[in-house]
Amino acid sequence: MSLPRMPRSRIQPKLRCMPRQKTEASTYLEMHKVTIEKQRLLNELDHLRQRYTQVISRLEEIDTQLNGLESTAEAYREQRPSLSPTLGDPTPSTRLIGQEILTRPVQTTNAQTAHQQARNSGFDSFTLEY
Repeated sequence: MSLPRMPRSRIQPKLRCMPRQKTEASTYLEMHKVTIEKQRLLNELDHLRQRYTQVISRLEEIDTQLNGLESTAEAYREQRPSLSPTLGDPTPSTRLIGQEILTRPVQTTNAQTAHQQARNSGFDSFTLEY
């Protein structure tokens, strides 16, 4: 969670502590400095455009990944009721997180039962309390 950013102010040109004499050379120098600043800002704008397209494409990838994960979760949800407790299916305990209900196996102290429950529930790891 981040704090809202303050809007950036207008980019100020670099100032000199002592003004230059008004000559043709100083005018050309000022033109050169302004041209360099313009090129720098154009490069920064190009970089921001590239970053914008990267962010948009990543957001699209995340949306497709979320849709795939949602369909996978629905498939697991449909498979879950078909399992019977006689096949070693653990009794699930549920907790509400947001709008999704997550199920996890009930913790037991018997190591063999915990291992069998973890294998049947599809978890890759489990914790054993002593």
